[in-house]
Amino acid sequence: MFTPKDFLPYGSRAAVDKVLQRLVSSGDIRRLARGIYDYPNSHPSLGFLAPDPDLVAVAVARQTGEHIFPSGVKAANLLGLSTQVPAKLTYYTSGTSKIKVVGNYTLNFKHTPIRGLDRLNKVVAYVVHALLYIGKKHIDHKIIDHLRLRIPDSDRKHLLKVLSLVPGWLTPALKEIAG
Repeated sequence: MFTPKDFLPYGSRAAVDKVLQRLVSSGDIRRLARGIYDYPNSHPSLGFLAPDPDLVAVAVARQTGEHIFPSGVKAANLLGLSTQVPAKLTYYTSGTSKIKVVGNYTLNFKHTPIRGLDRLNKVVAYVVHALLYIGKKHIDHKIIDHLRLRIPDSDRKHLLKVLSLVPGWLTPALKEIAG
């Protein structure tokens, strides 16, 4: 998954656009949406496969220089806190809320309630967003113990550095996870 912006160090914008246009015409790459391209994967029986929606979302974010993370429900699923798989492709963004249609995907970007999203590392952001999704009333010792065992020590220590960025009710849970 790539955008013209990824190739600007190698030529002018006009040259990059022309090369991408020629590659699309020859079928070497496909244009998913304005400014978003990929190398199409094909399957012998199914033909061309749809791109990974998470990679599409990352490419959209790279276009605008925003930081994105999966929604709370997806973060909870990725961390093993929930078996629920989200039906909508929703991502938290450091930018403004928007809906972007790319190919057959409708990507929902919601402005994150967490200030300083760009300062959070990936695992810490997943933990914070998953716990926000789970909610104050449903965070118990089972969840805290699960996260304490699943998260590497370096990331658990990083949880303490983001306490000023999260709502106050989340602070005790993050301290317990950091252990």
